[in-house]
Amino acid sequence: MAQHNRLTYLGSLIFASLLLISCQNKELVSQEKYKQLKLDMSYEDVKKIMGSPGKVKKFPGQPSTETTYVWKQKNSSYRILVTLKDGKVGSLVDIK
Repeated sequence: MAQHNRLTYLGSLIFASLLLISCQNKELVSQEKYKQLKLDMSYEDVKKIMGSPGKVKKFPGQPSTETTYVWKQKNSSYRILVTLKDGKVGSLVDIK
């Protein structure tokens, strides 16, 4: 029984380590992802590419029919801004 517990613990430790490594290597924001984004895409398609919903950013004077989402990589100034108009991508900007 003790050996079974040790193997279970070891297996869990290996799984957690692999999961942590895979998460660290996944970039939230990259030029590769930016290049996959296209005008007239749905927000759902954008989220699939980006891997997260992004953060809503409202700009002064922005029409109520538009919503801008921002994705930013931690410890980096690189950002991707996607503005939706009537539920579809109306503009894309990457800021380095």
